[in-house]
Amino acid sequence: MRVKIEPRDECLGDAICSDECPEVFVINEEDGLAMVIKENPDESLREAVQNAVDECPAEIIIIEED
Repeated sequence: MRVKIEPRDECLGDAICSDECPEVFVINEEDGLAMVIKENPDESLREAVQNAVDECPAEIIIIEED
């Protein structure tokens, strides 16, 4: 699994993704937008990542399968 935020500039900065899965997402302090810190997370985080995808109000989190 590969995780992306695209287009990142459409992020609303709600921090829902980082709340759902802090191992993969953080809010950048400089611009207040979400960013991926672990592009290829372990499969054990799939449910948390999927929750972040489902809850993202901007609908910009993408899971690509390897």
